[in-house]
Amino acid sequence: MRKWFIAVPILLVIVIYAFVWGPWASKPKSQNRTIARKLEKVHAEYRAQRIDRLQYLLKLDITKADKFSGSVKMDFEMPEASELTVDFSSGTVSRVTVNGRVVDDILYNNFFITLPGRYFESGKNSIEVQFEHAYGKTGTGLYRFVDPVDQNVYLYSDFEPYDANEMFPCFDQPDIKGTYQSVITAPVGWEVISTTMETGHQKTPAGNAEEWTFPESKKISTYVFSLHAGNYKIWTSTAQTRIHGIPLRLFARQSIVGSVDPEEWFTTTQQGLLFFEEYFDFPYPYKKYDQVIVPDFNSGAMENVAAVTFNESRFISRSQKTRMEKRKLAGVILHEMGHMWFGDLVTMKWWNDIWLNESFATYIANRALVAATPYTDAWVDFSAVEKSRAYFEDQLVTTHPIEFAVADTDVVFANFDGITYAKGASVIKQLAFLLGEEIFQKGMQDYFKLYSYQNTTLEEFINELQSRARKVDLDYWQKLWLRTAQVNTIKVEYKCEDNKVTAAVLRQTAPADYPAIRPHKTVIGAFLKVKNKLVMQEPIEFFYAAAEQPIPQLDGLDCKALALIYPNMQDQDYVKVELDEKSLHTAKDSISQFEDSLLRAGLWASLWDMVESQKISIQQYVEIFLKNSATEKDINVLRVSLEKIISQKNKFTLKYYLPEEDAWKTSRTKIVNDLSAKFLKSAQQSGDVDAQKLWFDIFVEFAESEKDLQFLQSALNKRPAGLKFDIDQDRRWKIIKALNGKAFGASKALLAAEQVKDSSDRGLHGALAAEVSQPDLEVKKQHWARVIQGPTAEYPLAKLRTIIENIFPLDQSALQEEFRSDFFKTIQDQSAKPGEFLAYFASLTPSRCATESVNEVKDFAEKNKGLSPTLLKRLKIQAQIAERCVAIQAKVKAL
Repeated sequence: MRKWFIAVPILLVIVIYAFVWGPWASKPKSQNRTIARKLEKVHAEYRAQRIDRLQYLLKLDITKADKFSGSVKMDFEMPEASELTVDFSSGTVSRVTVNGRVVDDILYNNFFITLPGRYFESGKNSIEVQFEHAYGKTGTGLYRFVDPVDQNVYLYSDFEPYDANEMFPCFDQPDIKGTYQSVITAPVGWEVISTTMETGHQKTPAGNAEEWTFPESKKISTYVFSLHAGNYKIWTSTAQTRIHGIPLRLFARQSIVGSVDPEEWFTTTQQGLLFFEEYFDFPYPYKKYDQVIVPDFNSGAMENVAAVTFNESRFISRSQKTRMEKRKLAGVILHEMGHMWFGDLVTMKWWNDIWLNESFATYIANRALVAATPYTDAWVDFSAVEKSRAYFEDQLVTTHPIEFAVADTDVVFANFDGITYAKGASVIKQLAFLLGEEIFQKGMQDYFKLYSYQNTTLEEFINELQSRARKVDLDYWQKLWLRTAQVNTIKVEYKCEDNKVTAAVLRQTAPADYPAIRPHKTVIGAFLKVKNKLVMQEPIEFFYAAAEQPIPQLDGLDCKALALIYPNMQDQDYVKVELDEKSLHTAKDSISQFEDSLLRAGLWASLWDMVESQKISIQQYVEIFLKNSATEKDINVLRVSLEKIISQKNKFTLKYYLPEEDAWKTSRTKIVNDLSAKFLKSAQQSGDVDAQKLWFDIFVEFAESEKDLQFLQSALNKRPAGLKFDIDQDRRWKIIKALNGKAFGASKALLAAEQVKDSSDRGLHGALAAEVSQPDLEVKKQHWARVIQGPTAEYPLAKLRTIIENIFPLDQSALQEEFRSDFFKTIQDQSAKPGEFLAYFASLTPSRCATESVNEVKDFAEKNKGLSPTLLKRLKIQAQIAERCVAIQAKVKAL
């Protein structure tokens, strides 16, 4: 009996606990969502398990200038009733109903709406939210732009990775796909563009607006749904594939119509749709294909389903486009089109696979360029731009594996970088070469058939390849290529006996902190000097996976005639190449004599690697450049060598690496003047207009002597001798910025006069860039105050970006020092601002080429680990770049 009396209270406690606390005790941790402007993976997983068969009905009124309003209805099924959150950032929620019941106590914290489980039931459910929201100031959510030329209004959306909820309440994660119907109320006369082709539009009863209706879409993720509206100019065409005709539309602002060549856009689009349908063996999955050219866009373009957006400033030129500019546009058109299948039709489950989404699109775009367009040299451009970026970022302290853990959407935003895009694409290219192009293509075709309109993981992608590539262990390949960071270096070593090559080996090394030795497939090229000509021997396809691997195919070559061995012909491998002594001598002396453009691009990259690793000096690189660049005909290859000399981005530029102390002033001035003279002479003497433009643009950016600046000032009034092109409006602004940055002559008066002449949006940005670049402390203080305030209606991110990119030219480091203390005080306050802004703000880090500056930035980053991932990453990068500069300058000073 006594035992029974003891048991009763215990049992009673258990029952009471289970009734009162059970639901909370058993509640998954993932349901306890952090109150912040982000979505955590654990909560996304929790929510994805509870929502199925989702349908959106979005009604939006965009007739007001300051904000938009509307309602969204979400119909879905739940396996069992449970609490849900609905993402909605910085808006106003006026009414919420769940299954017809009004939610009296709306739990909205400015980041998401929380709906208790008691409102839901097992099976079908419905949520309806009425809301208002201001237009975005950073280019995300729904952005509103007023054209200063004609006051026309243009709206567009941008949602990746987590910004759809800045326009409407939704379940904003890639693996909760839904269908979308929309009803949009817009001013009379506007075009409205979305994911599906509108079924029609009619005036509202009051007659002052029009109601546009869009039918239900296929199942898609929130980040690729879109809305664009305004007084856009529209061009139409049809792409005829083997399967169907696809309606094509192109949209742009009215004031830039004269700079748009619709035939160029439609031709590439037609070529791409034909290529992709055949390559993927899967018809284009949507009913139309729109392309919308928009101002103030944050990235190059965005793959919204059937309504791709493009950055106006990157792809619309106010002068005749060069072939390089046309190829760049064609490449981006094809990149975004590739996403219609890889990304939109089949979508990653979570953001840890964003690299695969972007890398595949970059890789397949280049395949399409080579196979379907006139730009058969696309891989040279890829090597010059994308791969160069990948190698640079992969060697930073912030490097990370291609596939990395993504705890939340803040992390993924911080890692939209050269590893996500460019290294990933390089590794996809290496994988296709390793497996064989036919196996790779067939794997893709199976993948789309199996997973269309679904979400997948990397494992499912790899499984489709592995099923056909049984001789290659892709689990092992993934482990070493996708889950380890940094880049390997290879070098061919050999001996000579009786004037014959013996014991040739390929040596593969890795950085001490990242010791992975990876499996590679490459092509080795050996060149003999025969009658003063460099003759390539039979190329060698070569697989290697060890730290040292014999190359028997090289044994027996004539040592005396052997001029160069390059172990990455065709640029199939992702690896740095260290040249052996004889090959280095040949590269220095005869780089322009090699016929293969990809080889020349690779050799220039290897030479710059040697500068950054302090194996050769800046002076030696300049000597090699001056000797070989005159005979280089491929503009892409020129870009490889020139980019390192003139680029302001990330400061890996020759001027940053040259010492500024008085003792080195004469040497520095000579190097700069010699290069400047070379740029101008090449611009005036080249027989190719595209090459002339390249050389002239570099000269404008590089000029600093009184003679050069005087030449530029005169170019504003009269076409310089030898040039076969007029100085167009955009180049005029570049010249005026160069003159203002040096406070040369009547630069301020020239700026004022040009503002009157060009009142366009691009002109406003040109004027702003010129003004902030002036070496005037008061001017910089004025604009610094605007920057630290963050994006506002008057100064949205687009304007702040122009200020940030131009306020501290490299030769104004002394002026930047005036803001050093304020920067470190302010940066902690900036951490809560949008990541799009922070990515640019961090570039203002006062990281001089001096040891004490390096240590200051490093220490600050170490003591402030609570900063946003975007800020912290870029602080570390700035410190490393400055540290590398110190080492490179030491090499300069040692000579």
